Amino acid sequence: MTDDAVARIVTAIAKYEAQKIGLPANQKSIAFFSSLVDRAKILPMCQFLRDSPSRNPDQVVARFVAFFDDSSWLIEEEDSDPQPSLTTQGEPSEQSPRLAPVLPSPAPAPVPSAQIGDNPLPPQPEPELEPELEVEPARVPPLTPAGKSEPELPSSASESATRVFDMSEQRGPLPVTLDNHTQLVIGTGIFRTLNRNLINNPALRPVLDSKIVYEVDPRFMNGYKAMTLAGPVLDTDLDIKTYLCLVKLLGSMTDAQYERAAASYIEVTPEQFYSPLAEFLSPAEFGNYISDFMRTDKILHSMKRLHAFQMTLFRQPEDAEVHSGKESKDSSRMKGSVMIVGLVSVISLDGDGIIRITPNLPMREMYRAASRLIAVNRSTIIGFEHPISRIFSLWLTTIGNGQFKQDWVYINKKLSVRGILEGIHPLTEAGYYKKRHVKMLEVALVELVGCGVLECAYRRHTDTQFTPITPENCKLFILDGLKVEIELTRHRISHKHSPHNGQSEDAGVHSAQLPKGLQEETSDELSDVSAVTLSNEITHILKSVDFGRARYLTMPDIVELYRADLVKVAVRTKLLRELDTALCRKTMKSVLGYRRERLANLFNIALDGPDKAVMAGVCAEFWGTMTTSNDNRLYNLLSAMPRESQIKDPDQWAITYATQIRDFLALMVTEEGEVMLKGIRAAMLNARLINLLTKASMTKEAKLVKYRAEAAK
Repeated sequence: MTDDAVARIVTAIAKYEAQKIGLPANQKSIAFFSSLVDRAKILPMCQFLRDSPSRNPDQVVARFVAFFDDSSWLIEEEDSDPQPSLTTQGEPSEQSPRLAPVLPSPAPAPVPSAQIGDNPLPPQPEPELEPELEVEPARVPPLTPAGKSEPELPSSASESATRVFDMSEQRGPLPVTLDNHTQLVIGTGIFRTLNRNLINNPALRPVLDSKIVYEVDPRFMNGYKAMTLAGPVLDTDLDIKTYLCLVKLLGSMTDAQYERAAASYIEVTPEQFYSPLAEFLSPAEFGNYISDFMRTDKILHSMKRLHAFQMTLFRQPEDAEVHSGKESKDSSRMKGSVMIVGLVSVISLDGDGIIRITPNLPMREMYRAASRLIAVNRSTIIGFEHPISRIFSLWLTTIGNGQFKQDWVYINKKLSVRGILEGIHPLTEAGYYKKRHVKMLEVALVELVGCGVLECAYRRHTDTQFTPITPENCKLFILDGLKVEIELTRHRISHKHSPHNGQSEDAGVHSAQLPKGLQEETSDELSDVSAVTLSNEITHILKSVDFGRARYLTMPDIVELYRADLVKVAVRTKLLRELDTALCRKTMKSVLGYRRERLANLFNIALDGPDKAVMAGVCAEFWGTMTTSNDNRLYNLLSAMPRESQIKDPDQWAITYATQIRDFLALMVTEEGEVMLKGIRAAMLNARLINLLTKASMTKEAKLVKYRAEAAK
């Protein structure tokens, strides 16, 4: 590193040490203490100064002084001895994360008088940024992923096999599927369910208010009673997955590995980092998932948001008063003992496709100060289909009483819908909860109960008793207001087995989430089911077919995934048509127009015999004549054109795609084209053609396409 960040931090530490013992901060004192500073221990401070070059080094030292007890940033006596070399058996595997080499700290040397000044020592080289240095690096054991045996270390290293995020009084290591979390992160509202326009637009994404002082629950943390939060709000779509994968990676380290990584960095591939997602996704789906997020930079932006998050802990609530005011930028004016915690010191996705991570030492100290940690099954959280279900399940683990019995953790709390929403989806002071927020909680309850990880009941304000919500009735369950009371009994989110694993190949992921009664019923058993119940079940199953997820799969994989669901729809549709034709028509008409073509295509491929004939007749009768995407030439022309968000010059777009536009307009006005227009979504038509035609001053053509599409619907 060619900048002077190291020298500036060393000088600031030397001044601090001299003043602490009453010596004048002159050149002689600074030179003496500068020679004692351990450069390897102050790398996070140097990186912080580089990220904020406008800050004074004295301010940075004041921020970090709480992390170095008894001047631990100085070289100790045993540190001056040569370090024992740690060797490994063979080179690290490409499939396991590896630690970057850490250069041994040089022994203190006397400083000549000619070098005394503002920059008494030359900057120390940093190994992770200067790979060309001709210095023999110290060999360190490779970081072993969770679930594999740790490499045997020499006894002289005295390194504990205990994982870094384990509690000292913990009864043995956690199962490899579980990770320890602190309530300060997962229970304080930093994760929220955001709309797509907020997720994809950094300028609109809300930020945490650093002026709000939160009270720290003494049941979870020792020594600290208040905290403030800063940084962007993290979403429950990709950010929460990235956070869980980060904790899994860092939590699999030993304490010594964590310290070495904090002085340097570790390297992992995106596939290794997001390996928890592969536990319930097929190999093809997982590969496409990673490549898509790499291509769109979603992984990069998610990591930037995690890096920007900051938590400041205070030993007394009054210590936070100055920090939350106008003087917060000057850390030297903070009152009391302060600990500034980030989820990670450095996390980056470089151009070579490698993720480089430097752990945050205060993060480890926060775990050590915790009086209670919460074990969470990462696959259970990540595997939920709805983002609101992920934050709801994390929040449930923070309100439990900790009583563990027969694979369940008991909660035993009664809360209103408003009370739950305030915990999982807090609003601003001027905001108020609407029906859509109540619907969000309803979706989360249905998914968690349907997966078998939550037991609860509900009571409306007109009821006298609670009604249990079970896997059999949860699909028909409706929340009708903020005053509905929910009795949360117990959860299985901390169980070592995930409900998203171990499903049969024929049932598929989504069918495994259906109520047990819905999975086990046969056609004979459905004879006594009412027409309304059949209609509700058909509607639910058709809505559970997720074409957004299916875009990562080939057609055979999609058919295999949803075959069992489609068979259930065929059986129920046949019975419903016999019982009530009008209700059957209403049920099928409730399917959105742009989904009908895809569903009809799935029915045609996945079903056989009588079921195929029944659904072909129902689709033709209630959905009308449709063409498949393979035969829809208008759809094929449109799908080959870019979206509006990808075009910077509409006029150039009109020139480049003039042939496709001309062919589309010519085919659209034919009788065959009118049928093809029915199979094209309005959103797709607007994003790929109509809006761009308008911007390119082709208003006449844009209106023609719009009117033709509306007439075809």
